[in-house]
Amino acid sequence: MHPRDPKAPPGETINCGCESLPMMVSWEVTHPGAKPFTPDEMANPGARQAAEVRERDTADWAAAVASGEQRATGEARTIGSLAPAIVAFLAGKHVDPVTRDIGIGDRQIVHMFREMKRRRGQALPESLAPRLAELLARPKAVLYDTQAASPQLLYVFEVPGEARLGKLAVKLGDREKRLDIQRHNWVATAGLVSREQLTVRPGAQYELVMGSV
Repeated sequence: MHPRDPKAPPGETINCGCESLPMMVSWEVTHPGAKPFTPDEMANPGARQAAEVRERDTADWAAAVASGEQRATGEARTIGSLAPAIVAFLAGKHVDPVTRDIGIGDRQIVHMFREMKRRRGQALPESLAPRLAELLARPKAVLYDTQAASPQLLYVFEVPGEARLGKLAVKLGDREKRLDIQRHNWVATAGLVSREQLTVRPGAQYELVMGSV
């Protein structure tokens, strides 16, 4: 039942080097990847340079995963954060995210750019894979999905050469089961969507948080 269980046969316990560690479902992982630098830390040239290196590395990682050059292994990284205006809007909805960070897993990237989604014409261009952090930082608009089972935001952006808009769906305070990480904000999926589907009006599925569609 556990390392060095006295009820276990000698063949299962002699020279056993296993250990058991507690894991509570209520425990939360705030930073699945490297912890982002704070605004105060970014005032330091060294921190800015380190942040730039991280961003380039993450962009290369996302591109390699999207193209299939790198196999998905369950790795997760922090690629964005909720802007203060978004946090204020969510407070009005009584939604209090565990963290402001936004993470993404390599399996989610594979899902975004998978072949089946491309054949249906719903996938984002693969060229956008290294720009995911940029799209989260500077979206055309951010919408709140009023019909989602759990709090969810849509980050909307223009896609070069495409009449439709691109979207990144971010689940708030969600548990990423495939990565076995507790509550966090996750980019769950992405794709192309018609502008008509994102109509913002009273009673519609989406409420405008910031920007314009």
